Amino acid sequence: MENRLADQCPSITTKVHKVERVFPVVQVPHGKYMRPIDSRRVEIGDEFHYRMELHILGLHRPPQGGIDCMYDGRRNICVSIVASGGYDNYISNQETLIYSGQGGKAYGNGGKGLVDDQNLERGNLALSNSIKMKNHVRVIRGSKVGYNSTNYFYDGLYTVEKM
Repeated sequence: MENRLADQCPSITTKVHKVERVFPVVQVPHGKYMRPIDSRRVEIGDEFHYRMELHILGLHRPPQGGIDCMYDGRRNICVSIVASGGYDNYISNQETLIYSGQGGKAYGNGGKGLVDDQNLERGNLALSNSIKMKNHVRVIRGSKVGYNSTNYFYDGLYTVEKM
């Protein structure tokens, strides 16, 4: 599919996580660190109109959260993230994503921007553990369409480099 997410987002001044693409096409290992998906049905650039589609296909399990975690027997690790601009994520190009993690967001002030420091817990801790484990993370980028709608684009497998 030819649909691609434009890489224009405002910059961010909070703690960020950098991930870098490692595979040009979907190659999902059926090992203990990744939920299997049918790579014949999902390709980089595929577009989805609903978060539930991501859940059904196994790309991203939580219907609302941006970080999907999995327990590996000792710790939680990150298996996928959805970067949909809710935290003013900065996308520098199509090979690199700076992702702000989760937490520190006030939903009462319009839900935009960070108002508090983020903590190294839940999904943020899973991202940190993924640096140590060197596991691959699926990246789905969201793009606002109209007033109240977001389309999602599968962007491939990345590695978490630093926090």
